[in-house]
This record gives sequence, C-alpha cells and structure tokens, in this order.
Amino acid sequence: MTFAKEVTPKPYWTLMTKHLIFSAYFLSGFSALIYQLSWVRLLGNLLGNTVYSVTVIIGIFMLGLGVGGKVMGRLADSKSDHPKWNSLKLYILSEIGIALFACLVFYILPQLDQFSAYFFTYQQGADDWYRLSLGAHLFRYLLVFVLIFPCTFLMGGTFPLLIRHSFFSVNKEKGR
Repeated sequence: MTFAKEVTPKPYWTLMTKHLIFSAYFLSGFSALIYQLSWVRLLGNLLGNTVYSVTVIIGIFMLGLGVGGKVMGRLADSKSDHPKWNSLKLYILSEIGIALFACLVFYILPQLDQFSAYFFTYQQGADDWYRLSLGAHLFRYLLVFVLIFPCTFLMGGTFPLLIRHSFFSVNKEKGR
C-alpha cells in the first residue's frame, strides 16, 4: 500500500517562463514608479511645483491605474477562451503601448513651452498680484490628463492580464 502520490516534475521551460513573466511584471512596476516620478518632475515645469500639481498628477496616475485595471480585467475575462487574444499577448501589447506612450510624452513635453505661453492667461487679483485664470488652470490639468492617462490606463491593465494568464495556465495544467 502506497500513500505517496507520484510527482512528475514540471518541465524546465514552464518554470522558466513563469519566472520570466513575473520578473517582467516586477520590472514593469518599477518602471511605472520611475515614470510617475519623472512626470511629477517634468510636469512641474508646466503646472508649477506646488502640492496641487503633484496631487493632480498622482490623482490622474491613480485614476488611470484603476480604470485600466477594471477595463482590461473585463477584457481579459471576455477574451480568455479566444486563442488569438490570450491575456499574455494583451499584456505584451500593453507593455509596448506603455513604452510608446511614455516616449511620446517625453517627446511632447519640451515642445509645450511655447504652446503653454500662448494659451495661459493671467488675471490681476484684488491684491494686485497676477494669477492664472481658471480657464488656464483647467486647460493645464486637461493637458496633463491627455498626456499621461493613456499610459497609466495601460499600466493599470497589466496586473489583471497577468493574473488571468496565471489563473488560466494553472487551470489548464490541472485539466479544469
């Protein structure tokens, strides 16, 4: 009578693939923090280096992560049975999109100096100090939203896509 279950070792490439995927996700999260810090520094030139500008940038960053996680999580669930669009392919496409959008943001930011000087208007307050008008503030915040939201949206989608891939491959190995 034997009580021990015979264990078949997993192929080396399967373990290597899992380690490679999770290492890629770790590096992706690390680079997301680098992006966030870089955006706070670079967009400080556009918005000003105040607590309000940092709050807006981090708020847009968190909004993108949340909305991206929700939307891409649903997309990963709906496409989990489709062989062409599995969640690992969507993850890879998301990472490529993050890199492209981030490069685009870093290319566009230096070009905004003359553009922002043209559109930002100042109003003289009751104390004779000049301040940006409300429209100028809203325009600046909208501009920052347009610049970093697509990238953060894709960043937010990477975690649900990898979770779906891991869940799908574990169930596939177990025969479920």
